[in-house]
Amino acid sequence: MTKRWIGVLAIAAAALLAAAALAQDAGPASLDAEKESSFAGSYSGRKTWTVSYGFGDGLALALQGLSSGSISLEQTLAVDVEATALGVLRVVAHFDDQEDDSLQSLSIYLDTAKLDGVAGDFIVPDMGSFSTYSRKLKGARLDYHWGIATITAIASKLEGETKTKTFTGETAEVTAVFANTDADTGEPASYLVNLDGLASFSLLSLYVEELDTPRMVLDLSSGLSSVLARFGVTELEDAFEGYEGKELLSSEFSVLDDEPQSLILRMAPETILRRTV
Repeated sequence: MTKRWIGVLAIAAAALLAAAALAQDAGPASLDAEKESSFAGSYSGRKTWTVSYGFGDGLALALQGLSSGSISLEQTLAVDVEATALGVLRVVAHFDDQEDDSLQSLSIYLDTAKLDGVAGDFIVPDMGSFSTYSRKLKGARLDYHWGIATITAIASKLEGETKTKTFTGETAEVTAVFANTDADTGEPASYLVNLDGLASFSLLSLYVEELDTPRMVLDLSSGLSSVLARFGVTELEDAFEGYEGKELLSSEFSVLDDEPQSLILRMAPETILRRTV
């Protein structure tokens, strides 16, 4: 038996003695009642045996750790235990010989009116304000309830290792030149870098992202009618009159939380209109 389990059994024995002492303080009547049902538990798990016989290609067998004509036996054991004893003790254990030692656990919980405790493996949450994490401890913890106050005593060691990783990102620089005309082509500068600025509209009511959807509508003014007449497509007036507008996509606008709020188009209005038509 390894030193790990010798230590765990010693902790368990100490907890059992403490429980027995508490039971004696409760009086003979309670002892008689506990003798009738002093232990109850549930067990679950698996036990497997695997027999392997090697035949065939030697190289392929070697990759599986076998040799031609060899016979090997492998067995595994996994057990989960939960039991109660003496009315004040609860034992929870997990053993699996296919897992690392750090994943094996044995905990004995003590639950009385004034004294609570745990021996074996238990978790203590971190109390830091910046981040929250839990550390697994091995040892014992006792909580004594004294009126509205609780006195806690812990004797344990940390399980695992604490490590810190530092992530270093990359930086990039972008230069944007705002102008009325493009220096290379002489054409008007693109919408996002034009000195005329972005198209903006003051909102008359509060915009709520989850509830409101901005919509672009066409105003059938005399100017639009004259344009349609100039190109000989006056029949489109009826279509424009029945057009209810286009819901703006989230990529097409932003709302600034000014006083009042302002809606800014992230694309030129004519670009959005061209996509709509």
